[in-house]
Amino acid sequence: MIIQYFPINAEQILPLIFLYTEIHHRFKFFGSKYFKKEPEINADIPHRVEPAHDIPLLILIKDSHKFPVTLLKIDINISNRQENFTHKIEVNEDISELWWERTYYLDRPLLSGLVEINTSITYVVDDKMKTCTNHNLPIKNSLPLHTFLSDSPFPREEKIIYGDLHYHTNVTEDMVEFGAPLEPTYIASKALGLDFVCNTDHSYDIDDKIDSWSETDPELTKWNNSQEKIKQLNLDYGFRHFMIPSEELSLHNLDGYNIHALILNNEAFLPGQGDGAEKPFDFSCKFNTSTLANALEGKAICIAAHPCAPVPFAQKMFFKRGKWNFDDLAMNHISGLQFFNGEIDESFQDGLEMWKRLILSGYKKFIYAGNDAHGNFNKYRQIKIPMISIHEKDTQILGECRTGVILEKCSESKIESTVSSLKMGRCFITNGPLFYIEAYLEKQYQMGDTVHGNIIKLQINFSSTEELGNYGVIEVFKGVINDMAETLIEEIEIKGNQFSSTIEICARKNMYVRAEFSGNSYRGERIALTNPIWIKPS
Repeated sequence: MIIQYFPINAEQILPLIFLYTEIHHRFKFFGSKYFKKEPEINADIPHRVEPAHDIPLLILIKDSHKFPVTLLKIDINISNRQENFTHKIEVNEDISELWWERTYYLDRPLLSGLVEINTSITYVVDDKMKTCTNHNLPIKNSLPLHTFLSDSPFPREEKIIYGDLHYHTNVTEDMVEFGAPLEPTYIASKALGLDFVCNTDHSYDIDDKIDSWSETDPELTKWNNSQEKIKQLNLDYGFRHFMIPSEELSLHNLDGYNIHALILNNEAFLPGQGDGAEKPFDFSCKFNTSTLANALEGKAICIAAHPCAPVPFAQKMFFKRGKWNFDDLAMNHISGLQFFNGEIDESFQDGLEMWKRLILSGYKKFIYAGNDAHGNFNKYRQIKIPMISIHEKDTQILGECRTGVILEKCSESKIESTVSSLKMGRCFITNGPLFYIEAYLEKQYQMGDTVHGNIIKLQINFSSTEELGNYGVIEVFKGVINDMAETLIEEIEIKGNQFSSTIEICARKNMYVRAEFSGNSYRGERIALTNPIWIKPS
C-alpha cells in the first residue's frame, strides 16, 4: 500500500501559485516586490536525459517587446562531485518581441547520473549590463538546475509508449503564469524519454487575444495557431514523437463549483472561463459535468483533472473552485481520474481512495498521470504570496509522472490509437518502472477488459532500472463489487530490474484485480499502479 506523510504547505492557502512565473502584473494601487523593468528570462533543461542524447538547453525570454534586451552570452557549468565541464555560447542579439526562444544543444559530458547545471546569462537592459543565473526572478538562495544523465532508457516494450497527459504550453498565458512554446516542449520531452505530450492549456486562456488575459478573441487565434503548429510538428517528427491536441476545460460540477477536465483530441474548442478571473466574480461556465456529454466528439476523451485536489478558502471564495464529486465522476462520458499530478501528495491519496470507491461500486473507471507543468522542465517556480514572494520546488515538472499506454495493432492514426487505448483503460501510471498486468483464459486480456470465467491466470510484468526504482514491493489487490474495501491477495518483493510472474485468481463474485508497486530511488518514492482487469464468474 502506498502511504505518504503530508506536511502543510503555506502556498496551499493562497489563490495564485503558478509557473513559469509572470512578474510584470501588478494589482491597481498596489506595488509588487518581484516586479522588474526587465523581460522574464528563464533557462530550462529536462530533469533527465536519455542515453546518447545531448542536453537541450532552452533559453526563454518573454515580454522583451515591453522591455527590450540584448542577450550577450551564456556560460554553462556542468558538474558532479568529481568533475566539472564548461560551455560558452556567444549570442549578441537584440531582442524585442513577446516570445523569444532558442534551444541550444550541449555536448553530453562523459558523466552519468545526477549532475548540476548552472547557466550564467549576460544581457543588457536599459543600457545596463547584468548577469543572472538560470533566471532573473527575485528568489533568494535559488536552486541550481539538475538533470540525470541516464545510462539506461525508460523501460520499454514494443507496443508501450509513455506520455504526459497534463501539460501547459505558452498558449496558457495570463497575469500569473505562462508555459513553454510548442517546439521546445517537443525537444525536451523527447530528450527525457516521453513519446507524446498533451497540451492541456486552460480554456480561459485559449480564447484570449494574444498578449491579453482578459480580452476574448472571437477568431480563436491562439487555438487555431496552436492546432496548426501541432499538426506540422507531428508531421515533421513523423509521429515518432507527437503531441495530442488538448485543452484543460473549466466547467461546473453538479453543485455549481468550478472544476477542470482534460479534453483530448476534440477538434472543436470547448469554452470555459468560470475560474479564469477575467471578469470579477463571474463564475459562469458553458458546461457542467452532465451537459458536457453532448459536446464531446466520438474520438475525444474526457478525464477528470486533479479531481480531489484540496481547495483553499481563497480559491473557493474568489474563483468558486471545487472538487469532482462521486456523482460527477460516475458519469459514462468521464473515462477516469488523473489524480497522479506531479507528486505523491494529499491530492494523490484522496484521488486513489475516490477511484477505489468508484470501482468497488461497479463503475468502470480508469486512472491516468500527468504533471500540470507550466513549462517547468526542471524546476517549478511559484508565486507564493501574490506581489510579495516567489519560491521553487522540483515537483510537477514535465514527464516526471507518466502514463504508459499499450497500443493495439490497428489502422488508426497514432493519436487516435493512443486515445482509443486510453479510453479502454489499456494503460498504467508511473513515476518509475514499466508495470502492467494481463489475464489469460483461453486468450489474452488486457487492463480494462472483462474476463468471463471462474479461474484465470494473472500475469504481472515489471521492468525498471536503479534510476527508476528496482527494489520495492508489488501488491496485488482484488475488489469484490459492492464490498466496502479491497483485499490484498499477493505481496511480492522486488530485487532487480526485471520481474514476471503468474498467479491464479479464483472468482466467485463479480470482481476486479489490480496491482501497485512501491519503491525508492535517488528522487525519493517511486510508484506504479495498473488499471484493473474485471472478472465475471461463469
